[in-house]
Amino acid sequence: MSKRKSARVEAELRRRIGEQAPEVRLDGTRRAVTLLGRPHRAAPVIHITGTNGKTSTSRMIESLLRAEGRRTGLMTSPHLVNLNERVCLDGEPIDEVLFGAV
Repeated sequence: MSKRKSARVEAELRRRIGEQAPEVRLDGTRRAVTLLGRPHRAAPVIHITGTNGKTSTSRMIESLLRAEGRRTGLMTSPHLVNLNERVCLDGEPIDEVLFGAV
């Protein structure tokens, strides 16, 4: 996603949230990332944290990235039926042999 498109998406999401939205502060994170030499640039990773909705959010983002033609990897927990469901490549759970190797 381009920076311009990303900015438009963020602006729309902020508009929808309304005035009660928490203020997002990234100054400390930006300083830490700079001190660490910007390691996030070595691998394109989206890390999602929080109390609720991480798996849903992860799956939605992964689906959007695949819709743009990008290759994706997704790691979530817990699994629903099989342990290998926790790791998906391009929207599909990895097979049991690969999961065992990982």
